[in-house]
Amino acid sequence: MLTYITTLGLILSQTGFATATQLGAQSHAESLNKQTINIPANAPKFVNDAPVIGVVSQYLNQAMRDDDRYNDYSTYMRKAYVNYLSASGARVIPILFNTTSDDRELAKIDKVQGVFFCGGAATRTVYEDFGKKVFEKVKTLNDKGKIVPIWGTCLGFENLAMFVSDTPDTLLENFDSRNDLYNLEFQVDPTSTKMFGSMGSQAYIYEQNPILFNYHIWGISPATFQNDKKLNDFYTVTSTSVDNGGKVFANTIEAKNYPFFGTQFHPEGPLNNNVDYAIDRSLFSIQNNRYFGDFFVNQCRLSNNDRFTWEEYVQLAVENYDLIVSADSSVTDIVFRRV
Repeated sequence: MLTYITTLGLILSQTGFATATQLGAQSHAESLNKQTINIPANAPKFVNDAPVIGVVSQYLNQAMRDDDRYNDYSTYMRKAYVNYLSASGARVIPILFNTTSDDRELAKIDKVQGVFFCGGAATRTVYEDFGKKVFEKVKTLNDKGKIVPIWGTCLGFENLAMFVSDTPDTLLENFDSRNDLYNLEFQVDPTSTKMFGSMGSQAYIYEQNPILFNYHIWGISPATFQNDKKLNDFYTVTSTSVDNGGKVFANTIEAKNYPFFGTQFHPEGPLNNNVDYAIDRSLFSIQNNRYFGDFFVNQCRLSNNDRFTWEEYVQLAVENYDLIVSADSSVTDIVFRRV
């Protein structure tokens, strides 16, 4: 009897929850269909329900280089990013940095439906040079009428700005925002943006609730976006946040004429098991962080770029590569040899 009552209670609570949060499944689906940018009049709303996203790998950080398990590898990506994208319906292939052939890796972009720049601690110069090649190739495809979105998180957010800036070497400044939860302060009406528009007035939950995980010591002030002509012409700063010292930094951006988006915060944070991270893992937080992955993958569904065959995808899929799990099981890295 107790088991029956408990089960019935779960069913009733889940039913009530779905009713409270759906706000009309059909209208929500219709709002997602409106997440478009420069879609040709004759193009279908959704082109591909199984988009392939190329995730750019990074240099090993110092802790990895000090760990003998990483000796045979040259680059990595944190598995949390792959989980985050896969949970929203994407398939993932790596775009490998630090290989013997940049051209081979850049050629993958001809058949992906989106590109993702992860957070991390990659060193500058060579990594940024490769990242800019990726960025410029995607930008060129969009200029030619292909729709290929880009997303950057944390370091990736900073990279997206640096790839455009007049002064990339002096763009970043220090912020006291390592391992903290912040809310957003919208700088424009969120309902007018591509990133938040489908949420309508619900977007203001990000102003009202500090659920967004920030883990960065570098960032970009909104004044820098305003004063750097190329940045100002290319991106809109849609929201800011305030660090622990009272300094304001840009926290979400979107390109004015391209399907390019970035967050300084980590929406994949709730998928990270690290117990030392100040992550809100409540259902409310998980659902509202998950929105950003759903949004980006939905953008990639709109891509009219060429596609891999299934056989080609299987050969390139991120699942082909090795994993290294931290000693406390809190972090899993996908690691890549130099080929």
